[in-house]
Amino acid sequence: MDQACSTAVILQNHGAANVWKFIERRHLSAAWKDMYRDAEYKTPPQHVMDDIMLRAKQRVLSGTYLLMPKALPPPRGRPVKNSGERNRSWYEHGTTNPKKRVYLCGLCRLKGHTSAKCELKQMFDDTAPVE
Repeated sequence: MDQACSTAVILQNHGAANVWKFIERRHLSAAWKDMYRDAEYKTPPQHVMDDIMLRAKQRVLSGTYLLMPKALPPPRGRPVKNSGERNRSWYEHGTTNPKKRVYLCGLCRLKGHTSAKCELKQMFDDTAPVE
């Protein structure tokens, strides 16, 4: 019997207020609160963080800490006949992909819109009455 069915049976027989009695203690919020009661996360003082940020900015502006992109190692094994385009690292092509698909209108063959929004749709519409 899966959990949903067993929960439905408990709800029907004992009511929604008593479902917690049938759940293991480790899954209750009280156990989680007990586990993390003494957890303490200390953060450094603000002047230490300001000093770290200032030193990092000075290193970037001076150019001494600029990281150069890593060259990708060649693939292992024998090269295939048609290897296609070499995979580039993120540093080489950046955040955008240079190739984007351009959609053309099916009626006038212009880019920027589709045949559903084409201004010349009435000219190509077969259902228009001929006079």
